[in-house]
Parts: sequence; C-alpha cells; structure tokens
Amino acid sequence: MNPSQARIMPCVQRVSDVAARELDPLWPGVLWRGKTTLLVGDPGLGKSQLSLDIAARVTRGYRWPCSDKDSQVGDVLLLSAEDDVSDTIRPRLEAAGADLNRVHFMSTVAIIGENPEDVHYEWPSLLEHATALREAIEPRPDTRLVVIDPLTAFLGGVDSHKTSEVRTVLALLSQIATDTRVAILAVSHLNKSVGSSAMHRITGSLAFVAAARAAYAVARDPADSDMRVMLCIKNNLAEDSMGYRFSISEADNGSPYVRWADKPCTLSADEVFEAEASPRERAKNVRAADVEAWLLQLLAGGPVDANSAWRQAERGGYSTREVKRACQALRIKKAVAGYQGNWHWSLPENDAVSISVHGSPLSTAAPLSSDKNSDEQWRTSLGNGQSVRHWATSAEGNGP
Repeated sequence: MNPSQARIMPCVQRVSDVAARELDPLWPGVLWRGKTTLLVGDPGLGKSQLSLDIAARVTRGYRWPCSDKDSQVGDVLLLSAEDDVSDTIRPRLEAAGADLNRVHFMSTVAIIGENPEDVHYEWPSLLEHATALREAIEPRPDTRLVVIDPLTAFLGGVDSHKTSEVRTVLALLSQIATDTRVAILAVSHLNKSVGSSAMHRITGSLAFVAAARAAYAVARDPADSDMRVMLCIKNNLAEDSMGYRFSISEADNGSPYVRWADKPCTLSADEVFEAEASPRERAKNVRAADVEAWLLQLLAGGPVDANSAWRQAERGGYSTREVKRACQALRIKKAVAGYQGNWHWSLPENDAVSISVHGSPLSTAAPLSSDKNSDEQWRTSLGNGQSVRHWATSAEGNGP
C-alpha cells in the first residue's frame, strides 16, 4: 500500500480490560522483569565486571548482595561491544561461578536476501534490528536477563544526544522487555561534567535515564580507593536509599571477579560525584547553573528579542561565552520574525524544562513549533503578527 493512502486508526483500550499484574523483581529493588535498569560509570571501575556477576547470579539462582533473597534461575543474553567472549567474558563468568550453558551471546545479525545464499552479517542495531533481538529471546523462554554493554554501541545511526531519536530506540527496547518479560540491564558511561548532579552525569540525552525505571552509578569509594560503590541515581519502582560496596578480586583462573561487602552503602550518588570535583570545578558548575537558571527564567514567558536578551545578560554580569554555553546546554532555539525581522530566542520545542531557580522550582512549558498549526500562537508570542522561521543554535558561532 502506498503510505500516502494508508489510513491511521487509533488503538484504544479500557483500563478495566487490562489484567493487573504485580511487579516481578529479578533483583529486588534493582532489576525487574519487563523493565530496564541503567548502570553507568567511568571506564575501569568495574561496570562490565558487575554486569557479569549479576548474570552469573541469575544462571545459578545465587543470593543477591546485602539481601536474604535469591535470584530467579534463568538464562542470560549478552550483547557486548567492548570485550571478547573467548578471552575475557567466558573466563570472567567462570570466575563468578556462572552456569555457562545458560549464557548466550548475540554478536551479529544475519541479513538474508531473496536468495537464501545471499547472506551478510551486520552489527546489531536496536533501532534497525529490534525484531532480531526479540527473536533471540523468544525461543529461549527461560531468559530472565539481557545485558547490553554499552548501550550506545548498539544505537546504530541514532544521535545519542537527540531526545526524540533516543526515545524511539528506548521505546522499542521497553516493548521487547514488556512482551518477553526479561529484565534489561543497559550499561553506559558518564560525561565530563565533574561536580554535576548524578542525573546529569549520564552521557547523552536525559532520555536515557528518563526511560529507565532505575539507574545506578558505579564509582570509586571516597573513603577507600580499593573499594567501589554502586549507588542509586533514580528508582521509579522502589525505595532508592540502598547502595552497595564491592571490590574486584582475582580468581584462581587469573580473571577478576566481584566481592561484595556485607553491609549496604549509605552514600548517595550526588555526594560521591560532588566529592570528586575540585573547588574550582564546583564553583564553575554553580556559575553555569546560575546562568542557565537566569536564561530559563528570561524565556519562561515566550520568545525574547535577541538584542534585549544580550542587554539583560550584560546587566546581570553574564559574559558572552557563559550565555552561549547556556544556550547550547539548554538547546535554545533562535528564530527570525518575518523576512527581515529581528532574531528571537525561545526554549526548545519538544521537552519541558524544570529547574530550581534560587531555591524555587521553575517549570517552563515547551514553546510551539513553527508549523502552520502553531503559527498563530507564535505570532501572539511575538506580538507583531509575523511568522517565524527557526535557526539552530550554534555552540560557539557569532549568532544572534
């Protein structure tokens, strides 16, 4: 059928027609079947090692750290872009005591043409090959856990900083988790914003942490450099107070394995990341947050003339570089009113922004797009009856 001739129909259900289902924890408080949990941290701190320890516990039904609960026994599917199966992943799983017969590895997908002999292999993409991931899980109904390490390596051509693109992939992943009842553990990295809140340290779009039902950070223990901590960043399904401490030891086969501490960790992720920052870095981040808060407050009521914005920035003591960086961080839109009109600044179109300004929460609804259905409201915002065309914000250019 020609896509232009296709008819789009809404699919609507009554909530009363949907059977209620209780949450099904795999690791109580951390991993749930049918949900995605994010595990983030800097390189070299043991994220991948931690994910293999979790996998081993699932294959054997071992007890979870600082808990009296055992794991549900099941199979595990691994997608790994950074470690070789033969010389790294298998020895580490053996060191962790895993049942190797229950661990499966998805390395590529086969693309088969009309001729069965016409086959080539591609790196798995969660966007393009979501069906292949589903087909890797469904024939193995005992699968309880899927580990994706790192998540960004399996995004294909998706820009990890674009919220709309990231949400598309994560929606597909979430649907697979829901339909197959597997817990998904997605491993990712931290960005360079030392001293920022834990939520903003996760690399890429905030959609990653927003879509995950829980997110945990791996970091070095501030009190003991030989220890690591696994701390909650967010948890939508359980209390988020408990953290874990662990160290990396060497097994008889020479491979590393995770040794968990007996008692939980009471530190928060924000406290640990704050401790990593130097006084200069902390002051820099406070200043950047102040500029961003000022800019959000300035644009909360709608588009503002660029010349007026620059004048107010100067009066507020904010430098050109600071304002440009704030514009980039907040994805501020720049638009021209009319054919030769003035430049205007406005908040991004797709996402509402929420921030605390001098202790008071400031929530700003996203402004409207420049399509024909919202031109009238744009004209009202600008107050001059003119149409608007958008121009993307430049990071360091001499834009309006």
